[in-house]
Amino acid sequence: MEKGRNVKRIISFSAAAICMLSSLRIAPVSEFDAIAASNMTASQITQEMKIGWNLGNTLDAYGGTAKGVATETSWGNPKTTKAMIDAVKAKGFNTVRIPTTWFPHLDGSNNIDSAWMARVKEVVDYCIDNDMYVILNLHHEEWVDRPDLGSAYNEMQPKFTKIWSQIADAFKDYDQHLIFESMNEPRAKGTDHEWWGPQQSEVDTINKLNQDFVKLIRSSGSANNKNRLLMIPGYCASADQTMFSKIQVPSDNMVAISIHAYVPYDFTMNTAVSDHSTFSTKYSSSLNQTLESIRNTFTSKGIPVVIGEFGTSNFGNTEARVKWAEQYMRTTKEMGIPCVLWDNNVINAPSSAGECHGYLNRSNLTWYTESEPVVNKMMEVLGVSSSNPPTTTASTPSGNDTTTTTAEEEDTAILYPFTISGNDRNGNFTINFKGTPNSTNNGCIGYSYNGDWEKIEWEGSCDGNGNLVVEVPMSKIPAGVTSGEIQIWWHSGDLKMTDYKAGSGSSQTNTTPQQTTNNNNTTVTTAKNDQPQTAGNGFHVQNQKIIDANGNEFIMRGVNVAHAWYQNNTEQTLKAVAAKGCNTVRVVCADGGQWTKTSAAELEKIIGWCKENKLICVLEAHDATGSDKVEDIVAAAKYWAENKDILNKNTDTVILNIANEWVGTWDSATWAKGSEEAIKVVRDAGIKNMIMIDAAGWGQYGTAIKEKGAEVFASDPDKNTVFSIHFYGTAGKDANTIKSNIDGALSSGAPVLAGEFGYKHSDGDVDEISLMNYCDQKGLGYLAWSWKGNGGGVEYLDLSNDWDGNSLTEWGDIFFGAMKNSKPASVFGGSSVNTTSSTTAATTTTTVTTTVTTTQQTTSSQQQPSVTLCGDANCDGIVNISDAVIIMQSLANPSKYGETGTDALRITAQGKINGDCESMGNGLTNKDALAIQQLMLDLISSLPVTI
Repeated sequence: MEKGRNVKRIISFSAAAICMLSSLRIAPVSEFDAIAASNMTASQITQEMKIGWNLGNTLDAYGGTAKGVATETSWGNPKTTKAMIDAVKAKGFNTVRIPTTWFPHLDGSNNIDSAWMARVKEVVDYCIDNDMYVILNLHHEEWVDRPDLGSAYNEMQPKFTKIWSQIADAFKDYDQHLIFESMNEPRAKGTDHEWWGPQQSEVDTINKLNQDFVKLIRSSGSANNKNRLLMIPGYCASADQTMFSKIQVPSDNMVAISIHAYVPYDFTMNTAVSDHSTFSTKYSSSLNQTLESIRNTFTSKGIPVVIGEFGTSNFGNTEARVKWAEQYMRTTKEMGIPCVLWDNNVINAPSSAGECHGYLNRSNLTWYTESEPVVNKMMEVLGVSSSNPPTTTASTPSGNDTTTTTAEEEDTAILYPFTISGNDRNGNFTINFKGTPNSTNNGCIGYSYNGDWEKIEWEGSCDGNGNLVVEVPMSKIPAGVTSGEIQIWWHSGDLKMTDYKAGSGSSQTNTTPQQTTNNNNTTVTTAKNDQPQTAGNGFHVQNQKIIDANGNEFIMRGVNVAHAWYQNNTEQTLKAVAAKGCNTVRVVCADGGQWTKTSAAELEKIIGWCKENKLICVLEAHDATGSDKVEDIVAAAKYWAENKDILNKNTDTVILNIANEWVGTWDSATWAKGSEEAIKVVRDAGIKNMIMIDAAGWGQYGTAIKEKGAEVFASDPDKNTVFSIHFYGTAGKDANTIKSNIDGALSSGAPVLAGEFGYKHSDGDVDEISLMNYCDQKGLGYLAWSWKGNGGGVEYLDLSNDWDGNSLTEWGDIFFGAMKNSKPASVFGGSSVNTTSSTTAATTTTTVTTTVTTTQQTTSSQQQPSVTLCGDANCDGIVNISDAVIIMQSLANPSKYGETGTDALRITAQGKINGDCESMGNGLTNKDALAIQQLMLDLISSLPVTI
């Protein structure tokens, strides 16, 4: 993490002068703990390191007028003392990372100033004297972090090895308590991809420098250096698997990977997120996924990892940070990964709220009240004793009961039955709540209508007197509804309903609250996504259309992703696909028939990644491709039956494509027989997801659907099946053939889509533009084959040259250039009805947002990002994160992405007008991108806006 000039501006500067050291002490090996002096393995050392603390913004400080050893205090922190390190040790930390910047202390021949080296050694010795592990590195080296990183290796290498040669020699007598870290966060600083999406040449430079580092230390002539643990980072030391998976680990058994994991970023540091008060289940899942990816890539293969920096900024959310710390420590402890807490001694900074990583007050050597509970929880989880008795609960404002059990903690909803008489149809449905002042709450008004459960969601905060009033227009509750439930899902303090009034009726107070516990161990606020649902509550068929869980039509626009063969690239692919504007991915899985079975854990991850990127997930088993054997499609169906619980809790985001291209022959009867048997297996297992069935003839024989589709559809007791045709050189050879296949399949009465297609194949060219245009005309979905990884002579079907989507192929340019009308599913917020009404309590006014969610109805007042051009900077008809990206690219690199830039994806004149969505009329600024991000995070409800 860059801890640089912004931090300097928010910290008061010390006027203390630094005197040059006149003596130096090298700690002899005899003073070290015996276990470390006996040549431990890399894994043994990382296990012993347990928990660390960063001496941040101190020896790594540079710039300004300070020279020599005086740079230590130039960013406002006091001079490091032995007492300071003693306090860290007493708290329970047994590792100290000493970020150190060397370039300001070099002469013209790259010789390190002796006074600076002496000062660094003095601070190292403070830690060694406390029997602590020490990590010493090259930190803010401007000659490493540079725009031309990818081409600068030959220039950098001599300087890099010269510095490390001197450090290795100076510390050659220190044993395994001292650890060297090659670099901090090497990256192409100042580029539009500084923190993500590195070019391969930049990755190559970092890998080569890491190799040079290991080779140099091992050949330095010191027995200690030959057995020293060495840490190496990847590009910007990122915790993103797409970047750390590119690390080339040297062939050396005393190397550990260095990763910086301020995750999940939206919770730990993102100032674009307005509310950090809750460590939600979404954040918890994201944290687990990141740490699990680290384990899967490294520690499970015997490669040690040190999380050299982690932390969460102080947003005044101590209790949430404590929960985050508990999960973080429990998970990394189980994985055997030591973590080193970033501490820059900044506790409050309104102008840089995401950089408040202060824990130890270095002026008086006490621990900040806001952050000490976080540290105490870490020590408690790790079983580490400290001289300061741990305070395991955070301090809370007066009047808040910290013993209150919330709905989130106990997975419990509070229910109040209500009734509506026939004449109560005017005005509002008004609910009065009483609760903890300033607490946040949400829930719904739920009722049964036409056999379906529907709900109007509400959220709001109690005022300073604890009053909360929710008002919903009676017009939003169907006339046939006479009873239902007022539900409280989540409440940050106490909350109870005092009374309600339906329209012109009288206030009702004789309701008895009930509690219902969610048995799926998930919070009720997300139960709508995690509990088994019947067709009609998840994706379902209605009037030959695909309807999502909110009752809105959904039209697929997306690509196929080959997970079964490239498991390590799926997460980064889904991010890249979403960034290109897709709303759906069809994911290749395996049932074990031909390829390694996709595990339940993999399915959970795939679905989770899709949700994170607001992608509908179509899962397919690929093993039965081209087979005419009924037992093969049945085997695929049985595989899905094994995973029914995973599928059933995701009916609103997952569609089940039972088997890819089963039946290679052009045989309608066999296709129908096998498809019906497979559907029976799936439904008998209790799976409620929408089913997708590919056409016969390797997916290209649309006539099978025309002839037998109605029969297959009728065999599904849920009547929740759709059909897919794969359009290549046979089915998609020209416009007339495409139209004939689609129209014939639609005669089955079921929905139809293009589940695969290319722009050419071994059986001939494809008229892909006619296909996409006809699907647009008919309102049908299409999914291109495929993102990346094709072989066997059809490599031209790759849409992207790289997994991150930085370089599209000819096919990719064609497809994404022609793709239109890609709108996110409303379950991700794309089509919900947001009605905001101001409601007046007895003493104050509280604004409450209510969201109407139904399974059958589409309300004409729905507000979708796609109905306005405001924010649509890339002019694709919708507003999503890709619009924020193009705005930032055009501002950061106008010669490439500006209106007259060289890149094909540059912003247009219309895009600049559309993108001006914050304080309209002042032209594009970074605030426009921020506004779009806030819209995507549901922090604002519409554009334009003034921030």
